[in-house]
Amino acid sequence: MAIKRTDAIPIDKNIEKSFGLLFVETEGPILIRPIGGNWDYGINFAVEQMNKQYPQSKMAIMEERCDSVQKHFKPCGIGLQRLLL
Repeated sequence: MAIKRTDAIPIDKNIEKSFGLLFVETEGPILIRPIGGNWDYGINFAVEQMNKQYPQSKMAIMEERCDSVQKHFKPCGIGLQRLLL
C-alpha cells in the first residue's frame, strides 16, 4: 500500500521532549532523526552522526519555535495536556 501525502508516517521511537527533527534524504528511504529528549540534544551532533552514516545525503531541520503552541496547536483545539513536552 502506498503512502499518501495526507498519511502520518509511523516511527518506532519515543520523541517525547524532542525540540527538533532532522530529515535525511538518502538514496533509499527518507529518515527522521529527533533532536532532544531521549535523543542527544546537540543539533551539530545529529548532523555529524547522519553525515557519517549517510555521506551523500541531503538534510533539512525543523525546530520548535517559541510561538508554535499559540500559532499552530491552540487554534486547532489542542490543549497543553496533549502536547509532547
